[in-house]
Amino acid sequence: MDFDKDERHMKKEDRLRLAAKNKDEGNDMFKAQKFDDAIRRYKKAIEHVCRPELVSNLTPDEAEEARKIKVSCHLNTSQCYIKAGETAGQSGGKNAAEPYYKKARTSCEDVLSLDESNIKAIFRRSLCWEKTGELESAMKDIKKGLVLAPEDSDLKKSQERLIKLLERQKEGQKKVFSKMFG
Repeated sequence: MDFDKDERHMKKEDRLRLAAKNKDEGNDMFKAQKFDDAIRRYKKAIEHVCRPELVSNLTPDEAEEARKIKVSCHLNTSQCYIKAGETAGQSGGKNAAEPYYKKARTSCEDVLSLDESNIKAIFRRSLCWEKTGELESAMKDIKKGLVLAPEDSDLKKSQERLIKLLERQKEGQKKVFSKMFG
């Protein structure tokens, strides 16, 4: 009978080690551009550190280690979904890519629930908002990121790009309304 070892009772040290191992394997899969496999590994790592028998038994140092694993895995998962969204967008257009960007955004929100000032998560969530056409939300995240890291060049570039996109959007709306009422 082939059953999952994860259901066995394990020492917390073994569970943390297995979580780190799954995270590392996910990183290897990501480098090989096997995004689905990487996501599965990251989710497995998160499952390991979220097991109730583990969570209730952690020392402060172990709890911090578990939190770092979760943050890293959620961030990496978001990046996998973004890459998959880019690929889907190239072959199937915006509608094919949108579900991936929504999943990436959820992963970023999971990071921000653990570390509300995580610049990578804020930046990636902004990118997801932008890719799904929610430019105001994207700009809100960029502004939040710039408060935390005013010198971040990626955030500054995104802000410039979003300003231009928002201006274009407003111009388009003006044309539509002038035709409707004009």
